Amino acid sequence: MKTGHRDVVVIGGGPAGSSAAHVLAEAGADVLLLERSRHPRKKACGGLLSPKALTELDHVFGPDVLDGISTTMHSRGAIYQGLNHLVTTKVDPPFVMIKREEFDKALFDRAVSSGADSVQGVTAIPDIENGTVNIPDGTIRAKFVIIAHGKQNTVAKRYAWGKPPAGIAFVTSIPSSFVSTEVDGPIVSFFDDCRGYAWLFPHGDVTNMGTGGVTGETQQVRIHGRDWMEHWAPGAEYRFVAHHFSCGSINFRPVRNNMLLAGEAAGIGDPITGEGIRHAMASGRFAAMACMDVLEGRSEFFAGSYMKRLGPMLIDFQVGQAMSDLLYAPGFRDSAQKALSREEAIADDFAGILSGKRGYIGFALKLAARLAPHTGKKLLRSFGRIFSY
Repeated sequence: MKTGHRDVVVIGGGPAGSSAAHVLAEAGADVLLLERSRHPRKKACGGLLSPKALTELDHVFGPDVLDGISTTMHSRGAIYQGLNHLVTTKVDPPFVMIKREEFDKALFDRAVSSGADSVQGVTAIPDIENGTVNIPDGTIRAKFVIIAHGKQNTVAKRYAWGKPPAGIAFVTSIPSSFVSTEVDGPIVSFFDDCRGYAWLFPHGDVTNMGTGGVTGETQQVRIHGRDWMEHWAPGAEYRFVAHHFSCGSINFRPVRNNMLLAGEAAGIGDPITGEGIRHAMASGRFAAMACMDVLEGRSEFFAGSYMKRLGPMLIDFQVGQAMSDLLYAPGFRDSAQKALSREEAIADDFAGILSGKRGYIGFALKLAARLAPHTGKKLLRSFGRIFSY
């Protein structure tokens, strides 16, 4: 491996890093993609690709990147509150279930086939002050470094660069034969007594199940996970894998010197659903485009170029975070539940958020208009925090 000077070094071979490396290689940059593990490697994840994630996937990698890996499509999804069914909605285009180890390998391989140099099984440590990357074989210098290793804790603690992740999830996979026959598509159920939700995502012979919530309520989230399994898959043997994820812990200053953060390393994840794959791929693409702006002479400031592209996503996340604060407040939650179960337009729009087809801003205003005036005012007051940042 050449350890001299590169245009760009990308640390992390997940969706964010592979997206960045692919876009850079396609544009003709000298890019090195480093991955600590070796593909295929395990990744705790629900494995559900929203329609918007599929659009981003197609945009970055092309329509054939999923060829050869196992997928399951679902055109319906159900929303619950606890064990109470609120609504079942149609999803068009459908959700697609994937196995993360196959999916991540396919993206990594596509980046390599596009011309990115790669090394797997290597630990890379960025030296933020010197702008270099240290590996066991030596030091790599680069014009730009994209940190996309998915470890927000590492970024927050080792580099004192942003917040630690605010979400905790417990994930497992079981044979679908153990799952209740009532299930005919993905289910998402929001908790009654704490912030978070449970999910059930069928994928052929295997069903992914789990719960996620905020780290301050880890024990409650774990208990909900046990109850969820007992209800939908009685008798199944399972072992939860715990992992942290971004949930309202976005790093709003993801650039330092010649380095930038992408994907979960930057805390980029949906503040309510916790979805990260779509946003990881998009932020990886934005990071690569920012680097290319400078390499090809269109801009002198790659930080500004990156933030210009990332900004709309971050603003929508701020609105989503304000909504999250209210959705779990008892008074607002009860009103929102009734709106979901009684008004088809609200249910469809909320399903659009879960599927990635809708943003939070438009949904929040529509929901506020349909709820009691005092609730709408409370919602708008929460949005005021967006502009006080």
